[in-house]
Amino acid sequence: RRFPVCAAYVLVAVLSILSATTWGFASLCTARFLVGCAFGLGQPAWNTLCSEISPSHWRMTLSVFSNIMFVIGELYSAMIIWISDPDMLWLDWRWLLIVGAYPGCILSLLGMFFLNESPSWLAVKGFHGLARDVLEDMRSMNRRPKVSVDVCPKVVCGNSFANASVGIRDHAFIIFGRVMLYSTLVVAYSCFALNF
Repeated sequence: RRFPVCAAYVLVAVLSILSATTWGFASLCTARFLVGCAFGLGQPAWNTLCSEISPSHWRMTLSVFSNIMFVIGELYSAMIIWISDPDMLWLDWRWLLIVGAYPGCILSLLGMFFLNESPSWLAVKGFHGLARDVLEDMRSMNRRPKVSVDVCPKVVCGNSFANASVGIRDHAFIIFGRVMLYSTLVVAYSCFALNF
């Protein structure tokens, strides 16, 4: 879960800066489409990671806070537009794209150094020592020295890690399969239309 989040930050930053070097409408549209894909890579992974690393009574609050960060990004965009040209008559769009990439650059560095992998994901994949290390780090940051960080693998139907073998391909067959295809397309179109 950590890798897609960090990769999304890096891709948003790099592709936003590359957007400023585009030479025409088609190349700009392609670059911005790829920025949107990078957002699509990171947001679901962050939502999952956030719910896995937070206590159950804090999940709703942290989810709301995560969504508020999107609004803060919009306020940042409005601020740099206002700094560039308050009347919005002669905007330097290339400068706006580069300055708009700063949060992605900063967050990619912070994520690489400070964002831990999900202990749940690590445990499911069989990395119990790493999961315990992450939990110990979380216990230390939260100043809760008496909280147990024991990691016990779950046994499902006599087979440890029964769900660990389900991969991206299996999930893609589900969401693009006959039963879910219409819902997938409606949600994808809605997200696209609401963001443009």
